[in-house]
Amino acid sequence: MSRIEDKIIQSLLFDERYARQVVPFINLEYFESKPDKVLIEECVKYLEKYNKLITPDMLLIEISERKDFSQSDFDDTISQ
Repeated sequence: MSRIEDKIIQSLLFDERYARQVVPFINLEYFESKPDKVLIEECVKYLEKYNKLITPDMLLIEISERKDFSQSDFDDTISQ
């Protein structure tokens, strides 16, 4: 069974129409796990800054550069 969080993250990465519609309404408090919050936060920040969707490779770079994210958090995130 697929989690709704996974569907949201996947859509933020690959569905530009969806991303542009939901980004104004996304609140990180809606998400429980830190990896989910980080992935979503980076997707939203990138879209707002560059006006385009973040690529999966760029997303990995962005989360690996975060100071508030441990190696185990990073490993959990990329295993999703």
